Amino acid sequence: MIKDVIFSPGNVVEAGRVLLSTVRVENEADRAEESVKVTVAVPALGLAASDFIDQVKSQDAETTQEMYLRIPPC
Repeated sequence: MIKDVIFSPGNVVEAGRVLLSTVRVENEADRAEESVKVTVAVPALGLAASDFIDQVKSQDAETTQEMYLRIPPC
């Protein structure tokens, strides 16, 4: 389950700039999850970035590394 998403510099990004995002996922299952792929995307701009979390233990949470999306210039 996605617990939190953090965008930097925030919810508004100028064209030609970079959007960084980190995602915190929580595992509410009774067993560990391995090789969890997390993707952030802006389909309208054809942008996507992914990160893998090796393992999220049962009833625990993990955070991705920063994912980098360059917003194209207008």
